Amino acid sequence: MVKKTTKKVTSKSKKTTRKKPVKKVEEEVGSLTIMFLAIFGIVLLIYFGTSNTIDQKINSKETVDKEIILDKSIIISGEKYESEERAYEALHRTPQTNLTDQEINFVESYGGTQ
Repeated sequence: MVKKTTKKVTSKSKKTTRKKPVKKVEEEVGSLTIMFLAIFGIVLLIYFGTSNTIDQKINSKETVDKEIILDKSIIISGEKYESEERAYEALHRTPQTNLTDQEINFVESYGGTQ
């Protein structure tokens, strides 16, 4: 009950191929092209780097009066308070069952003078 197997014999054709000689001229042209591109890039960098001028005018004698407005207001759960202290005063005596999660987190993490 052994199945008979046959092997097909393939013959290899003997074709010879010649390797093409590498031309050194092409390698030199490639390296020359890269060198010219690098030089051109460096020239462009130098040109654009030196053509920009920056005017720095600082007058230290001038006094500038500016109003600094510090907005210390804070919004917690949709309510706006004048400052963190006012928000803490309004919220710390309120029972936690009446406060939102954001209000509870603020009261617990308040770091002002108590």
